[in-house]
Amino acid sequence: MKKYYLITFCLFLAGSLFAQNSNDLKLSVNNGSIKMATDDGQFSFGVGGRVYMDAAAYFDDKTDLGSGSEVRDIRLLVKADLWKKWNAKINIGFADGEVSLKDVWLMYKINKNSFVRAGHFLEPFGIEQTESSKTTKFMHAASTIEAFRPGRNLGFSYATWSKKIFWETGLFGSDTNNKTEGDEGYGLTSRFVFAPIQTDGGLFHIGMSEFTELPMQLDSMS
Repeated sequence: MKKYYLITFCLFLAGSLFAQNSNDLKLSVNNGSIKMATDDGQFSFGVGGRVYMDAAAYFDDKTDLGSGSEVRDIRLLVKADLWKKWNAKINIGFADGEVSLKDVWLMYKINKNSFVRAGHFLEPFGIEQTESSKTTKFMHAASTIEAFRPGRNLGFSYATWSKKIFWETGLFGSDTNNKTEGDEGYGLTSRFVFAPIQTDGGLFHIGMSEFTELPMQLDSMS
């Protein structure tokens, strides 16, 4: 039931947008998403999506290769900005004919350089792990990332940054599809980046990520 609580809560916040007078809303298209926003900038609401499709055709030589095509995934997105401090996002995937929750989170902006976030989202581990699939350079992440990345899980995190430093850390449990019996495991994930050299033509940065599994059970922390 926990996945439905997350969706309901985010939709409740997003739905508060429609409490505004409909005459105050402006309709626009932003980065492929349909967006509605109030004149004062206090509320905005967006709906979008994308389709991942692959196709290949081979001219057989000595090796018989099968040509074909497939729809790898379909994504539906709903997001909202509230009172210039709160952000909510719901991203649902339909890969392999199954419905799965991707990003379902609520974020509070502490200031222009820090925020706290809670829900179901990618743990702060590496660059390719946290980069959106809309902007990745290849079809899949590197094999080392696939082997070690924790992926999306339920939890909360804190992030802060300056011109040369970025740091995010969070406490996470399992994903929303966990059906195992017994207590869930918990882990602390952190990512730190230092970029001492930044020019118009490029930059040099050093980063590290760490995942620590917490041995204690949640019920033993009380």
